[in-house]
Amino acid sequence: MPTDLRQERIIPLKLDIEEGSSSSSGFFQYLSSSWRQRGIANITVSTPTRSKFPSNISKSRWKTPEFIVYAIMFILVVPQMVRLPMQLSNVSHHNYPFFVRKLSRGWIFGRLVDNSDSQYRVVRNNLIPLSFAALVLFLTSRLYNRFRRISSTSSTNLHRIPFLACFSITVIIILHGFSTLKIATLLTLNYLIAKIHGSKNRSNKLVPALTWVFNLAILYLNEVYDGYRFASIHPSLKYMDEMCGVYPRWDVTFNITMLRLLSFNMDYHWALGSEYQPVDSSKLLSSKDRAKTPHDLELYNFTNYIVYVLYTPLFIGGPIMTFNDFIWQLRYSSLTEPETSRSAVLGYAIRFIFTLLTMEFILHYMYVVAIKDTKAWYGDSPMQLCMIGFWNLIIVWLKLLIFWRFSRLWALVDGINPPENMVRCMANNYSALGFWRGWHRSYNLWLTRYIYVPLGGSRQPIISTLLVFTFVALWHDLSFRLLAWGWLVSFFILPEILARWAFPFEKYGDFWWYRHLCAIGAVFNILLMMIANLVGFVLGIDGTKYMISQLVNTREDDMGNLSTQKFLHDQFMRLPEASTFNKDLTDKTVVITGATSGVGLEVAKHLTGLNPKKIILACRNLEKGQQVIKSLGIFCYVRAEVWLLDLTDFKTIISFAERFEREEEKLDLLIQNAGSWTKRYLTTVDGWEMILQTLYLGPVLLVLLLLPSLKKADAYIITPRIVLVGSESHYYVRKFPEGKESNILEKLNDKDYCIAKGK
Repeated sequence: MPTDLRQERIIPLKLDIEEGSSSSSGFFQYLSSSWRQRGIANITVSTPTRSKFPSNISKSRWKTPEFIVYAIMFILVVPQMVRLPMQLSNVSHHNYPFFVRKLSRGWIFGRLVDNSDSQYRVVRNNLIPLSFAALVLFLTSRLYNRFRRISSTSSTNLHRIPFLACFSITVIIILHGFSTLKIATLLTLNYLIAKIHGSKNRSNKLVPALTWVFNLAILYLNEVYDGYRFASIHPSLKYMDEMCGVYPRWDVTFNITMLRLLSFNMDYHWALGSEYQPVDSSKLLSSKDRAKTPHDLELYNFTNYIVYVLYTPLFIGGPIMTFNDFIWQLRYSSLTEPETSRSAVLGYAIRFIFTLLTMEFILHYMYVVAIKDTKAWYGDSPMQLCMIGFWNLIIVWLKLLIFWRFSRLWALVDGINPPENMVRCMANNYSALGFWRGWHRSYNLWLTRYIYVPLGGSRQPIISTLLVFTFVALWHDLSFRLLAWGWLVSFFILPEILARWAFPFEKYGDFWWYRHLCAIGAVFNILLMMIANLVGFVLGIDGTKYMISQLVNTREDDMGNLSTQKFLHDQFMRLPEASTFNKDLTDKTVVITGATSGVGLEVAKHLTGLNPKKIILACRNLEKGQQVIKSLGIFCYVRAEVWLLDLTDFKTIISFAERFEREEEKLDLLIQNAGSWTKRYLTTVDGWEMILQTLYLGPVLLVLLLLPSLKKADAYIITPRIVLVGSESHYYVRKFPEGKESNILEKLNDKDYCIAKGK
C-alpha cells in the first residue's frame, strides 16, 4: 500500500559480460555476478533497493539460541503445513466424494489435478496459444526490422510504432471480434477528453475530473450492461454480437485498459503544465524517474496512445506501465537495462518455469480449491481448516504470479521492461504496508502516482488509504464482498500506522524489547492480512465467518473435532437451570432408558414435575427401577412404571417394543440415555461386542421397533421426539479406517482388531 513515500532508487545490476560471448556463458556470468550482489534474493527477482540503510545494523543471529528455536519450529511445523492439505486430498478421506467432481485428469504420476479455479484454468489451458503468440510477435518484429533495414544497434525503437500498432489491433480483433468497435469508441472518447486544451495550449483543469468521471462511468456501465449488445441498437445487428472473437468478455480486460487510459490523460495533462527539458540520452533512468519524466508533446499522439493502450504482451493483465515509461523505453532503446539482456531474460524464463512447476505440484497433490468451492470441510479440525484457507491464499498468489511473470517475460523478450509484480513471497510478509507495496507492485506504483499523491499522500494517510482501497475494491468487482475487503484492508493497516507513530525505530530501535514488540505486531499483521484476503478472494464473508467460528468454537450439530477453545469454554460455562426448560407434558407418554442413575435419573426427576401422562423407566434391573419410582414420589404424584429393557439382549428389546404396542396408544418422547463403557473385550448374548451393541446396535433397534408408536402421535397433532444423549468423545475421532471395510460392523466386532486398537 502506498503509505511510504521515502525515495527509492533502482540499483542497476552490473554485468561484466564481454561482447561476443555466448548467451549461455553470459547467463552463468550473470548468475555469478547477481549472486555476489544480492545473495539469496537472487532466487526471486530484482527488486528496488533502498539507497540508505541504518548505520547501526545488528550482528547476525543465525547461531544464537533464538534462531535455533526458530529452526526447530520450522522443521516441526512446515512439514505439517504441507502434510495436512495432502491428507485432506487423499482418496480415502471421508470428504473426498464431495469434491472429486471438481477434479480433472492430471499428468503427474497418474494423479488428478485441481483445475477448478476459473481464473487460473483460463491461463493454464491457454499457455501454449499464448506462447505461440509471443513467438509470432518476436519473429514478425525481427522480420519488420530487417524489411525496414533497421540495425539491431539502433538508438531508438520508435520506428516500431507502426508495426506494434498493426500487430496490437490485429490481436484485439482476434480476441474480441466486433467488440473491437466498442473498445475503439471508448479509446477515442478518452483521447478527445485528453486533448481538451486551455488557453495557449496549456493544460485544462477540467481534464483530470472529466477523465476520472468518464472512466469510472464506463467501469460502472460495463458491469450494468454486461459489455453492451449491438442488438440493443437494432435487431439486425445481432450477428455482430455472435461474432465476438475467441475471448468475448472484452469488458473484463477493460479494467486493466482503463488504468492505461487514465495514465495517458494524466501524463499528458501534467506534461502540458510543465516545461519540457531534454533528457540526457546517455543516462539510464530508474523506473520511477521514467514515469514522471515528460516527453515532447508531439509524442502524445493518437498512434502512440493506441500502441501503449493495446500493447499485446501487457494488454490482458499487465503489469501496468505508465505512458511516460513505455514511450521512454521505445525512445531510448539504446539504454538497455540489465533486465532486458539475453542472460537476464533467460534467467527470468527459468524462474517462470520453476514457478509454473511448483503450481502444478500443488494442484496435483492439494485439492484445497475444490474443497473450498464445494465446502467439503465437514469434520475437519481447526488446523485443517486453517491450512485450507492458507493454501488457497498461496494458490491465489501463485496464479497471479504465473500470469504476471509470463506477461512480463513476453515484454522483456520484446525489449520492454515493465515493473515486476510480487517482489516478495506471500509467506514472507510481516508488514501490511510492505505487503501491499509488493503484491501488485505495478498497480501500487500506479495508485501512488495517480491517486494517493494527488489526494495528499503522507499528509493525509488515513483518508488517502481508505479512498485508494475503496477504488481498488470497486475496480476489481462492483460487489459488496470486495468493497468489504477494501475497507477491511484500510482498517487493518491502521494498527501498523499507529504502532509506527507510537514506537518509531529512530527512538526505540536500540532497545532489546523492540524487536520482540515488532514480532508480536508482525503476527498480528499476518492474521489480519489473511482474514482480509480470505474475505476478498477466497471464502467470502460467510465462508470466513464459518472458518473463524470453527477455530474458536464448535457447534453441537457439527461432528467435527472439538477445538481447544470450545473445550476450555465448556469447562467454565455455567449451565442453565432445568426450570428454564419447563414444558407442559399433559397427555404425553415418555420412555427413558438408563434412568436408574446419572443423567437419566436427573431427567426422570425433572420430567415428573411437567405433568406427563406416563413415564416408563426402561431398565435392565427392575428392583433398582422400583427404588427410583419410590424416590420420584417425593417430587410429584405421577404414573411411573418400570419395564424390563436390556440393550445387550435383542430379545428384551423386541419384547419391550411389542408390549408397548399392545398397552400404549402412542409414544411422544423417547430419551435414549443408557450406555456403558469397559476396557475389556466382552460379548453380549447375541455375540456382539458389548459397547458396540449397547451404544449403537441396541438403541437403533429400539428406535426402529418403536417408530410405529411414534408415528401415532401425528393423529394427535403432536410432534414426537427422539433424544439421543451422548458425550463429546466423537469430537476426538480424527480417522475412521473401518469405513473402508466391506462390512464395517464385522470389523468393529472382531476380537483381535478391538484388542489391538485398545492397546
